[in-house]
Amino acid sequence: MNSKNIGLALMLFKTYNIFLRYSTTIFIVALLTLTVFIFSCSNEKNILTDEEACSVFLLDKENELEKFLINLGDAYWRYYVLEGAPDLKENKTKIANFFYDKNLLIIIEHWKKKEVQIKDTLLKRRIEIWDRLRINAAINFDKDVLSLQGIIEQGLEQEMKESDTARQDMLEKKAIDLLKIRNKKAKKMGFSDYAVASVWLAGYDTLWYYKSVEMIDSMTLEKYKVLIEEERKILKVDKFHLSDVYLIYEKYANELEYPGLSKEKSMTVIKNTLRDMGIAFRLLPIKKFVETELMPPSTGQGIAVKIPDDFRIAVISEMTITAKFHEIGHGIDWMSRKAKTPILKGYEWMKGGYAPGFAEGAAEIFASITIKKEWLQRYLKYPEEIYSKKQEKLKKYFPAYMRYYLFQFMLENEMYKDPDQDMTAMMNRVLEKYLLTERPVKNGFPVANGMFISQPIYQHHWLFGEMMAWQIHEHLKKQFGEKYLQNKNTSSFLIETLYKDGEYYPWQKRLERATGKVLDVHTFLKEHME
Repeated sequence: MNSKNIGLALMLFKTYNIFLRYSTTIFIVALLTLTVFIFSCSNEKNILTDEEACSVFLLDKENELEKFLINLGDAYWRYYVLEGAPDLKENKTKIANFFYDKNLLIIIEHWKKKEVQIKDTLLKRRIEIWDRLRINAAINFDKDVLSLQGIIEQGLEQEMKESDTARQDMLEKKAIDLLKIRNKKAKKMGFSDYAVASVWLAGYDTLWYYKSVEMIDSMTLEKYKVLIEEERKILKVDKFHLSDVYLIYEKYANELEYPGLSKEKSMTVIKNTLRDMGIAFRLLPIKKFVETELMPPSTGQGIAVKIPDDFRIAVISEMTITAKFHEIGHGIDWMSRKAKTPILKGYEWMKGGYAPGFAEGAAEIFASITIKKEWLQRYLKYPEEIYSKKQEKLKKYFPAYMRYYLFQFMLENEMYKDPDQDMTAMMNRVLEKYLLTERPVKNGFPVANGMFISQPIYQHHWLFGEMMAWQIHEHLKKQFGEKYLQNKNTSSFLIETLYKDGEYYPWQKRLERATGKVLDVHTFLKEHME
């Protein structure tokens, strides 16, 4: 064999050895890949068929999601107290990306379809909440929605520092665009519009919700008509305008205030009230309690950054004792939650993950303490005759108060029915229906409003929350007597029956477990007008 052939043979031999070496490597890699694939398929099959495997998988995801929500809560705190939150968009984007996980979505949808077969009641409730979170993410954490919302929120922050007409016009146009894109995403998920989607995500039965709105309208209408005719003479107006009706509304709201209480006195009274109910204020994990300027239209914020260990309160300097009680009430709710898994803690930044009507009700349980006769006499030495006169006025102006509530939140609902409509004309239609105004407003209202942008379709929660608080107080009175606010069992009752389990029970079920019935809208209205 000549040298040329010998060289060729050596080259072929080396090539063969290399082939064998790399073939072995390729085979091993292929085998490992196949093993991983088979294991993954087997694991996925377990998650899709085995309740325990699904529960473990979801717990891992819940812990991951909670970290994002804690960071988002901290960013929102800084946003509301005007410290600046450049990471607000970043934190929302992380949550959006979390819900782009196709495997997670497949698992949620799969178990939701077979929820009637789920034996583990805890898993069943978690799946229900996860499904709402999935739908919420597709609507409110859509990248286009987040981008546009972020631009408007940044613009509103700039407006706080320096007002600019051109910027205001730009923000108004973008706010209308945001209505449209929210509607588009809601319709894609099967809802008629964004407002309806929001009502459902908040845990309301939509049929119950709209029937309750109709009940409030019908039960207050005749008394409201009588009231405005009486007020027409007092106010000396020929045709009612929104500004005139607001003066009537204020006559109710003013009876809820207690002037003369200093900031220091207010906090002393609050701490003593909580002490008598069995709650030590100094032991509550309230990390911050500040008085400062806030992002409009907010006048107070109670933010659960990490449940149950990090709650923060910010109020404007002129905040009343009633409003301070409200924010503290939020904290007592969230700080008392001993949820079995993170998804049941009820972080407020994820629609679908908590019941905002219940949250506002929990806050209002404490705020409405300040209208109770026993409390007024004990802590403010309030005279009996003044209290009686106050109650007469509250009942007289209650229909105006309720209908003003209706006007406010139905106005926002109507915005989403047709974002292209003339908003001023729409506002006048809502005014005529609920407040019976006879003179139209001319300039409408700004859609680029912090409430509409950052907390859309939220205002009705305060109304239903007030009803829930009233129902709880009525039950506490029956359970522990007239002096229930000086009974330490009161706080134990609230924690054990309403707060402890977090979102394990739907909010109406929680109320029913505590008081024996779901929200009693009819009796609430009747009791406040007779």
